[in-house]
Amino acid sequence: MFKHDPYSIRPKRDWAIIRQDQRKSVLSSGIILAEETNAEKLHEGSGIIIRLGEGVKSKACGLKQGDRVVYRTYLRHAVPIETEQKWMDGTRMEYFFMDVSDIVAVIDPDVEVGALSERKP
Repeated sequence: MFKHDPYSIRPKRDWAIIRQDQRKSVLSSGIILAEETNAEKLHEGSGIIIRLGEGVKSKACGLKQGDRVVYRTYLRHAVPIETEQKWMDGTRMEYFFMDVSDIVAVIDPDVEVGALSERKP
């Protein structure tokens, strides 16, 4: 695990630093969601590009810092960055390096993605 301030790291080539979106445990409707186990993996994740390398693929895809993206959770390469930053509910924010090839879409900030999230009205 790599411990540092993710905003002070500059990735090279076609690498990005992603802050994973916070996962919900209770929907606004009151439905309580089960915690993910090792046996139950999500098929996608979402997050914000915090820093982006200046590689050919990054430029060709039109990716930029601040984009909200959907990525594969079965990443070929993902390097976690350990931080002390926390969400409002006290859970730790998760950051990691990933190859931009594992990004499958850029999405609107208001769109909710994944089995453990909900659509906004």
